[in-house]
Amino acid sequence: MLYIILFLLKIIGTILLILLGILLSVFLTLMFVPIRYRIIAEHGETIRAEGRISWLLHVLFIRFTYFDEKFQLKLRVFGFPIYDSLRPKKKKSVKKYKKHKQKKKKPVAAVNKKVRTTSINIKDSNVEIINNETELPKLFGNHPNNINQNLYNSIKEENVDKPTNDLLEEESANKKKKFSISRLLAKLKNFKNRFIHMIKDLNAKRLNLFDKITKLKEKSELILDFIHNEMNREGFRIIFSSLKKLLKHILPGKLKSQIIFGTGDPCSTGQVLGAFGIIYSLYGDKVRITPDFINSRFEGKHDARGRIRLVTLLIIVIKLIIDKRFKELKRNFILLKEAL
Repeated sequence: MLYIILFLLKIIGTILLILLGILLSVFLTLMFVPIRYRIIAEHGETIRAEGRISWLLHVLFIRFTYFDEKFQLKLRVFGFPIYDSLRPKKKKSVKKYKKHKQKKKKPVAAVNKKVRTTSINIKDSNVEIINNETELPKLFGNHPNNINQNLYNSIKEENVDKPTNDLLEEESANKKKKFSISRLLAKLKNFKNRFIHMIKDLNAKRLNLFDKITKLKEKSELILDFIHNEMNREGFRIIFSSLKKLLKHILPGKLKSQIIFGTGDPCSTGQVLGAFGIIYSLYGDKVRITPDFINSRFEGKHDARGRIRLVTLLIIVIKLIIDKRFKELKRNFILLKEAL
C-alpha cells in the first residue's frame, strides 16, 4: 500500500515538474525571443503603408495594410488565419418558425341608431298688464294720498342707500393715493434689502477671491520647492534616462527614409528644415531630407525595421523602480499631493 502511494506521489510530482518546466520555457521564450517589426510607407498624392509584426519564426504573425483609405488587419497563428478585418462575416442561420394564423374577427354589424328629435313648440302666453287704477289701490291703500306718500318714501329710501357720484370718486381717489404710497414704500424697502444683499454678496466674493489667491500662492510655492529640491531633480534625471533607453530600444534600428518637403515659403521651409535636425542626430545619413523652397509639397518613402525584447524593457523598468532616487521622488510626490 505504501509503495502505491509513493508511486502516485512520484507521478504527480513528475507531472507538476513538467508543467512548471513548460511554463518556465514559455516565459523565457516570451522574454528573450524578440518581437520583430517592419513598416514600409509612401506618401505624396496618395498614402500607402504596410506593416508586419512577427514572433518566434512567424508562429505569431500580424500584417496590416492601408491603401486607398482602406485599412486591413490579418492575424495568423502557426500559419492558420485567425482574424481578417475585411473578411465578410458569416450570417448566422435563423430558424424559421411557423406563425399561427390569427382567427379573423367577425365584422361587427353597424347598428343605425335613430335619434329621436323632439320639438317643443312654445306658444305665446298672454301676459296680463296690471291696471294702475285697479291694482295700485290693493298695494298701497285706497286713498290717493297714501299712494303718493308710499311712492315718495320708497324712492327716498333708495336714494339714501345709494352714495352720490362725488363721494364715489373721492373714495376711489383716496384709495388710489393710499395704494400708491404703500406701493412706493414697498419698492423702497425692497430696493434697500436688495442693496444690502448686494453689498454682502460683494464682500463675500472679495473674501473668497482673497482666499483663493492665498491658497494658489501657497500651492505654487510648494510646487516650486518640490521642483527645486536636489533629490527630486535626481529622480527626474533617472526617469528621463530610463525613458530615453526605452525609446532607443523600441525605435527602429534600421531606417531608410527619403523626404521631399516644401511649405511654399522659403523662410518657413528653412525653419522646418532646422527642426528636422533632431532626426539627423538620431539616424544620421539614414534619413535624406530634400527641401523645396518653391513649391508646397510633402512626399517621401520610408522603410523601418526593428525588434523589441521584453526582457530588456523589464530590466529597464525594474532598475528604475529599485533606484533610491526614484523612491525618494515618489515619496515626495505623495507628500506634495497630500499637501495640495
